[in-house]
Amino acid sequence: MASIRKRRTAHGHNYEVDFVDGAGIRRRLRADTKERAEQLLADKLVEARQALPPDVDREVTLGAYADSWITQQRKNGLAPTTVANYEQMLALYVRPALGRYRVCDLHRQVIRRWLTQLRDRGLSKNTVRLARAALSSLLSDAVEDGILLANPTFGMGRKSKGPHRLSPAERSERIRPLAEAVLQRFLTIAERAEPRYAPFFWTMALEGTRPGEALGLQARNVDVAGLELEIERAVDKTGRVGLPKNGERRAVDLHSRLVPVLKRVIRERKEEALQRGEPWEDSAALFTTRTGQRLDLANVSKAFKRVLRTMTPDGQEPPRHSIYDLRHTFATTLLSKGVPITYVAAQMGHSTAATTLRFYARWLPKKDRRYVDLLLESPVGEPEALAAPGSGTS
Repeated sequence: MASIRKRRTAHGHNYEVDFVDGAGIRRRLRADTKERAEQLLADKLVEARQALPPDVDREVTLGAYADSWITQQRKNGLAPTTVANYEQMLALYVRPALGRYRVCDLHRQVIRRWLTQLRDRGLSKNTVRLARAALSSLLSDAVEDGILLANPTFGMGRKSKGPHRLSPAERSERIRPLAEAVLQRFLTIAERAEPRYAPFFWTMALEGTRPGEALGLQARNVDVAGLELEIERAVDKTGRVGLPKNGERRAVDLHSRLVPVLKRVIRERKEEALQRGEPWEDSAALFTTRTGQRLDLANVSKAFKRVLRTMTPDGQEPPRHSIYDLRHTFATTLLSKGVPITYVAAQMGHSTAATTLRFYARWLPKKDRRYVDLLLESPVGEPEALAAPGSGTS
């Protein structure tokens, strides 16, 4: 373990360097500036490396370690999408700059300089964050393997004011919901221009599902009589089927306008299976190609963009929307109309309403009505008839 903490003193503040030395003893040292504290920690970690186990390869480079690390992640059963994302971040941003470094030579100054270089290249904050996260995960395992005593990326990017972390305002700016009139036009055009994909768009917009959750729907998940839709699986970018995010299944209210759409889809899927000479099962995927293969996210996103282009006047640029904005539209529309945030959170599958609030707070109604007047709505008498302070009542 190793960390740097800012401490108050009678004359201001200093920085405490907390680390474990080569003998396994916890030490605490002080420095008057953060820069000196970081250098002190780096020096002490170098000294402590003399106590590394004899079977640890102190010369291993980050590039070589990354090769074995990625292989190990696959063996550990890490989600294929996560492994693919790690590989991409390592290949594009980590290996070119840091691949030749020995893992044991990486320290905070090197990491901070690398992050600054990524920002100077014009990369978005989110890309820089993902690159740092991939490196951090790798270095955490290097600590477990005994190559490092502490992860030098620990604590970087935690503060919202830092240069490599998205602020709440920036996260909110990435949400671009469709206005209700625009959504209605989008769905109408999708029915004509992209009939294979239109029901998928209807489902995301009216149920607030994640794209992978909509792809994972089966006919048996549609309860027309009970007006419920069961979300019990999700499909990732690689086509792998697993549980929804947070690992929790949920039943959500089925929008009345979605009922005829899904009934039509189920009927069409039965007819297509019959034409192919295949038996129909209600465990079949709901959104498929004509050959019965489940739609994939890449093609769904392309169809979404095609509809946007179709509804955009000639000579103009299509609006900057992504398929995920259909889910955002669901949340922002309901919240702006005063629907309880707990209900919206449950429908969307957020673990708590705080998650919903973090992303969609600015769409909550502000002064639309005098909620304060809800207090004491029942007649209680005139104010002067009430007990005065100090009259013995409580």
